Amino acid sequence: MNQERATLMMGELCGVLERLVELQDALQQVIQRKLDVMRTSDPTEIMRVCAQEAELAAQAANLDAARRRLVGDLCEVAGMARPSQPERVTLRALSQALNVDGRERLLSLGENLRMKMLKVAESNRTVELVCREMLSHFKRLFAAFSTPDEESGMYSNKGDRRAANGAAVLDAVG
Repeated sequence: MNQERATLMMGELCGVLERLVELQDALQQVIQRKLDVMRTSDPTEIMRVCAQEAELAAQAANLDAARRRLVGDLCEVAGMARPSQPERVTLRALSQALNVDGRERLLSLGENLRMKMLKVAESNRTVELVCREMLSHFKRLFAAFSTPDEESGMYSNKGDRRAANGAAVLDAVG
């Protein structure tokens, strides 16, 4: 194993992990902002925040591709076979295979990234639940406006209730 090359690549991998941690922090902030904006029901602002989120997610995907490439390269440097799925190689296994400086930093960054990603995932679940509730609410709202209600009849001249035979609210307003 080329120690010098492995140390340089380990440093590069740690740099990628640091940037991924920073992106997870930024994603967490944007997702929280999205939840706040959803409360205001401002579609323009929601779209702006979603665009920011998409940009950060694209950056994270690019960095993750770099991480997978570096993990594959480091596996080869460590004398292991290049994995077909580098994402399945744990940082712990990689650090054990490499006897170079930076192993503790690598593991620490990996754990930090894992914790940040769990927070982002939890925030995304909250957004999903809010969206489901909003969708359910809108579904009930549109159903109420688009179908005639049997209960909302009118009274006849004799005081009897009779079913409404007019158009539904959405039908009436076009």
